[in-house]
Amino acid sequence: MGRHDKAQHKKKLFWVLLSCIIVLEFWALAQRKNNGSINEEHEIGNENLHFPELSLLKNALILGEGPDGVTVFYEGRTEHYAWKEQEKLTDQDSECCIADIMLSDQAVAQIDRKRDRIHGIVQSWDEDSVEIENYGSLRLQEDCRGYRVYGMPEEWDTSHLKLGYDFADFVIENGEICAILFAREEPMETIRVLLRTDQYEKLFHEKIILCGEQELILHYSENGRWKDRILHAGEELRVDTDSPFWETEGQRIRIIPDSLTGRIGVVGLKRDTATQWYYGEMEILKTAEGLALINVLPLEEYLYHVVPSEMPSSYPMEALKAQAICARTYALGRIKQAAFPSLGAHLDDSTMFQVYHNIPAQEATTNAVKSTYGMILATEEGDLAETYYYSTSCGKGTDEAVWGKQDKKLSYLAGKTIGRSEVREWLQNGEMEDKDGEKTATNNEEPLFLLEKSENDYEREEAWYRWNYVVEKIDTESFASRLIKLSREKTEEGAELHTIRKLEVTCRGCGGAAVSLLVETDAGDFHVDGEYGIREVLCDGKSSCRYGNGGESICTKLLPSSFFLIEPRIVKGNVVGYSLIGGGLGHGVGMSQNGARHMAMDGLRAEEILSFFFEGCKIVSAYEVQ
Repeated sequence: MGRHDKAQHKKKLFWVLLSCIIVLEFWALAQRKNNGSINEEHEIGNENLHFPELSLLKNALILGEGPDGVTVFYEGRTEHYAWKEQEKLTDQDSECCIADIMLSDQAVAQIDRKRDRIHGIVQSWDEDSVEIENYGSLRLQEDCRGYRVYGMPEEWDTSHLKLGYDFADFVIENGEICAILFAREEPMETIRVLLRTDQYEKLFHEKIILCGEQELILHYSENGRWKDRILHAGEELRVDTDSPFWETEGQRIRIIPDSLTGRIGVVGLKRDTATQWYYGEMEILKTAEGLALINVLPLEEYLYHVVPSEMPSSYPMEALKAQAICARTYALGRIKQAAFPSLGAHLDDSTMFQVYHNIPAQEATTNAVKSTYGMILATEEGDLAETYYYSTSCGKGTDEAVWGKQDKKLSYLAGKTIGRSEVREWLQNGEMEDKDGEKTATNNEEPLFLLEKSENDYEREEAWYRWNYVVEKIDTESFASRLIKLSREKTEEGAELHTIRKLEVTCRGCGGAAVSLLVETDAGDFHVDGEYGIREVLCDGKSSCRYGNGGESICTKLLPSSFFLIEPRIVKGNVVGYSLIGGGLGHGVGMSQNGARHMAMDGLRAEEILSFFFEGCKIVSAYEVQ
């Protein structure tokens, strides 16, 4: 009898036994009635009339069992249930065993233990299935349950799976996953990066051309059997959706260098530099949308190319070290909570996450990564800090309220004045009172400080410290398209909007950042919430932004920041244009990179820079399991 037939046989036997129990209960009831124990006139509701209370614990976690009963973790609770009748214990250890448990009057009447388990590297998952290396994609049972079995037991779902890691056992029933046992916690030192198409435009490629500095191994499946093919140094591998080694959609191939320091080139992939060479392995996944290209490599080597792409290597070493710690913390957060679980990637290589491999590794930034090996920022509670960063402040930062968040756990992101006197006070006292940067979601004072430069501000000489943006004439069709897409009002696309009657910031966050924008029109009133939406609505994609000492730049999609004063230009009662006086470049939450630069130039160490921007957080090791 095969494994599947045995499982079916056990299941049938389980339900036969359950039926027998119910029949026996009714037989006992009939016997009592025949013996006169049940009054004919009052048999319904008589206290001697007993129907057993039956309940099924489906895919429960057995923590232990003995002569007195079974200890079970189910639906977040640990309970002990006695045997209905003396159970013959199995000769196998039932701890951390998954079972269907039938309870009769809160006592264990029957147990169907499930011991068929597999494990392997998790390659992807979605709401219906999990892809496991060497096993393919397995469906999740409708009543599949997940349990953390190290430390105190907890119920966990698939969001706790870690792409690229083998931390869990999968309990199999009839070819499907009925339970997931999260068995251990280990350091996570590998990251999976989805490489977008030319200039980061799209997620999926039509074709991919790879080559190696040294020999590569192509690992692929043919007729259900895995095969290897050697690619010689310089030999090109061309892959498209019609390539012969694709058998089914959702299949993967792997390209592996024959040495740990070997590199794989992606021929023709357009970035700001020439041919792109990557450390680690490559995976190619065939999907209905095209080919997904995933670079699998050590986290530290990933940072060699992230840090110079995010901060100029000419910056002081302490600023580069602060950037490396921020980038490592951010990346580890995405490893723990993958952005593309169905594709098998933690994040992509664009500005949506962290820019990766746009600039080759540089000596200074690589040294910054190496000298901070494994260092990350943790909150006082021991959680990973949200290490947001941006280019340049206007002299003040803001908090997460600019994104519509108000989370007490993010209190370390309080906006503050980024000035020399404030930093000196903080260094002396370990804390800083900053009335202007007081953490609040609705500080509606206009940022009039943008009308001048403060000698105290670290970044007063930076190009984007102050800027001006003028839209001489609003293109109402283009403006309406952006407004309808981004406003909280659900207006049908194509709604007629001809005139704008009012343009006003109605809510500001700490530091004066715009949080809510009101636009009154002949088609109704619209509200745009959040700094990102406001920056997109007010950017027409063609007007110039003047910054620094007279330089100009076209803002193609977003305003430089949401720190601005707005002055509408009104003709005959309608807004026909507007001008902005603004400051800073980026969202303004977390660490200002140019602020860090000037602090480092003033002699601050990386630890001091980070503890100023992320107050109360501490540096710990990413590779020591807490």
